[in-house]
Amino acid sequence: MISEGLVDEVVWAVQSLDQDPGGGGRVVPLHSAEFIEILHRAKYLLNSAHFPHYFRKRPGQVYIQTWHGTPLKKIANDVPATSLSNQYRDLMSREVESWDLLLAQSPQAGALLARAFEYEGPLLQTGYPRNDVFFNAEQMQKLRDEFRAEYGIQDHQKVVLYAPTWRDNAGSGIAGAGYEEINLPQILDALGGQSRVLLRGHSNTRSFDRTVADDRILDVSGLSNLAQLIAASDLLITDYSSMFFDYMLTGKQIVAFVPDLETYVSTTRGTYFDYEQTFPGPIARTNLELVQILTHRISSAANPAEIVEDVCSSEHGDATERTLDWLRGYVS
Repeated sequence: MISEGLVDEVVWAVQSLDQDPGGGGRVVPLHSAEFIEILHRAKYLLNSAHFPHYFRKRPGQVYIQTWHGTPLKKIANDVPATSLSNQYRDLMSREVESWDLLLAQSPQAGALLARAFEYEGPLLQTGYPRNDVFFNAEQMQKLRDEFRAEYGIQDHQKVVLYAPTWRDNAGSGIAGAGYEEINLPQILDALGGQSRVLLRGHSNTRSFDRTVADDRILDVSGLSNLAQLIAASDLLITDYSSMFFDYMLTGKQIVAFVPDLETYVSTTRGTYFDYEQTFPGPIARTNLELVQILTHRISSAANPAEIVEDVCSSEHGDATERTLDWLRGYVS
């Protein structure tokens, strides 16, 4: 946006000043006086979730909503009443009225998002600009090398990214984080070869205690550059997180660990797709099954479900340029 002459600077709002979202620009603490001042005067606003409750869009501002992934689990107005607070529903209803553009990974994903949020404004099915890097092998290698060098991980070491979502029905505490049942040390023992795990908790659970007495496990929940974590890892273990749609673009292995699959689908949140027919990899319900999958004692062939390809059909590595094309036309 700077090179296009659309803005003079880019500012990122972060939870902590040691976070580096990547992509240049400067960072300011979320909720700080400086953040509030910039939020008020900025010409362009980009968000992958929502702004604080006190945000009110002023005339002349342009708000592009990139959301944080194609929804697998139900969101917004599609979520059961007991699993989402009225406060959040009211906040998102107000946010949607401020959006000037909503991005999506495919026509199918766009329709889901628009319906769930009751959004009737412009919808651009370009894929996500943040995913363009996955189509650039040189940039991906650079991100991988930089991360591994910073954290002392050698190129030959296998790195597992474990990124669970959170459980709406578990209340506050570790149970909501989605990783109380997984045995990460057991997985590392089985993989051997100086393997490492990158543990990335959901943003709603980052304040929970994730202390693990195992120096092979690195808590990266506070790191905001998700592309770097994806580049640095060799495989993903997740559950109901939409991250797997993005990770799938890299061609790396993806494994599901879902000990609560039936409960989550039927009661906790619900999903838009048949989980077992949609997930692009093997599914484990127990730690034993997970170890067997990772050590190839259970077939790890990916599920070739067509619906996954449909959901990412607009991802071609040019989402940034296509979004800028829309913006040029909008402001001209």
